Amino acid sequence: MTAPLKLPKKIFSCQSYHDMIAAGILDETERLELLNGELILMSPIGPKHSSIVKRINQLLQNLLNDRNTIVSIQDPITLEPASEPEPDIALLKNRPDFYANSHPTASDIYLIIEVADTTLEKDRQLKGNIYAKSGIPQYWIINLVDQQIEVYDTPIGEKYAHQQTYGIGENITLPFFNITIAVGQFFGF
Repeated sequence: MTAPLKLPKKIFSCQSYHDMIAAGILDETERLELLNGELILMSPIGPKHSSIVKRINQLLQNLLNDRNTIVSIQDPITLEPASEPEPDIALLKNRPDFYANSHPTASDIYLIIEVADTTLEKDRQLKGNIYAKSGIPQYWIINLVDQQIEVYDTPIGEKYAHQQTYGIGENITLPFFNITIAVGQFFGF
C-alpha cells in the first residue's frame, strides 16, 4: 500500500481571501471558511443544529443584557494570517460600530462556541487548534451527539491546556461574566 499522494497547495492569506471576494472570484453567499489558508466547504446546517444556535442566542442575549457584549451568530472572525472561520456563536467585546469596518479579531473575543454533530472532529481538531493558536481564551463545543458541552481553555501554542466536559444536570460558568447556567438549558431541558 502506498502513502497518499501529497500535492502542492496554494495557501491563501486573509487579505487574499478578502481580495477574491471583492473581485467577484468568490461569492460572499458561498458557504466557505478560510482555515489555515485553505478554502473549506462548510457543512449544511440541519434543523437541530439551527434550533440549538437560536436557543443559545436567546439564552445568552437574556443573560448578557446590559453587559456591554455583542452576541455574534455565524459571522466571520479574522484570525491572521490565514484563517477566517465563521463560528456558530462568538461573544465579542462591544464596539460602537458593531464591527462595521472590520471583522472581529482574537483580541475582540471572549468566547467562541461551535455547535457540532457531523462536524465534531473538525471542531475539536482543526478549529480548536486554530482558536488556540490565535489566543482565543475559551472555546466551547456544544456536542449534540453526546449532549454535553466540551470546554477548552488556556491556549498554549496550537492546543488548549485544559479540557473539561459538562453533561446534562451539571452547571457551567460563562467566562468573564461569572454567570452560572444549567447545561440542560443549552439543549432545551
